[in-house]
Amino acid sequence: MTQKNLIIEYLKSVNDYVPAYKLRGLNTPLGFLGHQADRRARELASSNILERRLNEQRCVEYRIKEVVEVVPVLELKVLSLI
Repeated sequence: MTQKNLIIEYLKSVNDYVPAYKLRGLNTPLGFLGHQADRRARELASSNILERRLNEQRCVEYRIKEVVEVVPVLELKVLSLI
């Protein structure tokens, strides 16, 4: 599993914002996140996979971007009975 995949799975399990510095050197149930995990999180945010924000202490935090499920709408055709 790649570092990016570990970050994604970890943030899914936390389901909240996590400061970037806490991702560095983190031992998760799925594996160890190395010292460049915050850089990988930044790359994932640039790829629109993670949300990024500044907290009150002006520290960057990340979380999984919420996925909105798109439900297809059936097109209804009105038949003329005349």
